Amino acid sequence: MHISWSDFALRDLKQFDVFEAQALRVQLEEVLQTYPCNEGESIRIRYDDEYVVICHRYASPKTTSILRILYEPVDTL
Repeated sequence: MHISWSDFALRDLKQFDVFEAQALRVQLEEVLQTYPCNEGESIRIRYDDEYVVICHRYASPKTTSILRILYEPVDTL
């Protein structure tokens, strides 16, 4: 499975310090290699209870694209 990063997601990585951004990038690519989803499906993965990573799995070529990393804190109410 190929993992690609949109220009938006690469820009979103800049909100983290360099070491956290590198760790997040490696972690996401490892998780997405085995993430159970179908072709054509969008994926939302929580990161650190404050961010959501939005991805989409394409059929041809078999690619999962990381589209955005958005600040979206979990409500603790």
